[in-house]
Amino acid sequence: RAADEKKRPNGRKNEHMSEVYSREAVQLIKTSAKNQPLFIYLSMFTKIYPSEVGTVKSKQKEKEELRGENLEELDASISSIVEALRWSGRYNNSVIIFLSDNGAREWSEPSLPNHNAPFRGGKGTVYEGGTRIPGFVHSPLVRGRGR
Repeated sequence: RAADEKKRPNGRKNEHMSEVYSREAVQLIKTSAKNQPLFIYLSMFTKIYPSEVGTVKSKQKEKEELRGENLEELDASISSIVEALRWSGRYNNSVIIFLSDNGAREWSEPSLPNHNAPFRGGKGTVYEGGTRIPGFVHSPLVRGRGR
C-alpha cells in the first residue's frame, strides 16, 4: 500500500493513483504469454472530482486544477496500457471497455460549474443523473461506427 500513498509533484496525496495500477497492468501485458488469452479488469480509482479540498466556493480554483491533474493522470495511464498492448502485439486482438461506476455527484449549489445539471439526481440515486455514465467500447475487431 505504500505505493498507493505516494505524493504527487504538487505535494498532494492521492490514496489510489492510476499510475500504480496501470504500471502493473503494463507489466502484466509485457510479461504474459502472447499465445494465451489475457483478461485485465482495471479499476483506476482516479476521481475527477477532488475530495481533499475544503470549502466549495473558496477553493473552486484549486478543485479545478486538481480535477485537471487527475484527468491528465487518467489519460496517461490509459495511454500507457494501449501502448503496451501495441508493443506486445495484442492490440489488434483486444477489446477495450471504459466505464464509470455511477453518475456524477449532485452538488447543492447549482451555480457551480461541476453541478450535475441538466440531469435530475446524482451519485447514489436512481434518476438519470445517478445512472448516466460516460463509457465506450473500442476494438480494431469492431468494424463501423456505432452509438
